[in-house]
Amino acid sequence: MSVSFVVPALALALLLPVPLVAQTSPPFDPLTRAEIKALRQGVERCWNTAKLSRAALEADIVVAVSLRPDGTVIEDSIALIKSRSGDDEAVAQAYDAAHRALLGCGKTGLPVPLDEYATWRELEMSFGNSGRTK
Repeated sequence: MSVSFVVPALALALLLPVPLVAQTSPPFDPLTRAEIKALRQGVERCWNTAKLSRAALEADIVVAVSLRPDGTVIEDSIALIKSRSGDDEAVAQAYDAAHRALLGCGKTGLPVPLDEYATWRELEMSFGNSGRTK
């Protein structure tokens, strides 16, 4: 799978860091396009859709994940936040694939700027069929 605006495959889109407290403006700078691309590619290399049903390939889901300061994934933090399409079984399959991708690539650390921990310590990631960044 690759991510671009024209690839007709499942895409992974980084949405926004999740603030711990509601604020009018975040206390940190957002990730740059290059940092988002690196993070997206870091998860994509573990995103395996070979065994997913057609319905699961078409599901759009949003997953929350928390990271440690070294960029490794906190395993029990991964959670399905919402699904925008797909039946329950398709969403469950898509979530399982996203979960495996985050754990697989996140065990050694995702490619994030380590000096900007506040920016990416809690993320929402969209795994979906849309093929474009949200």
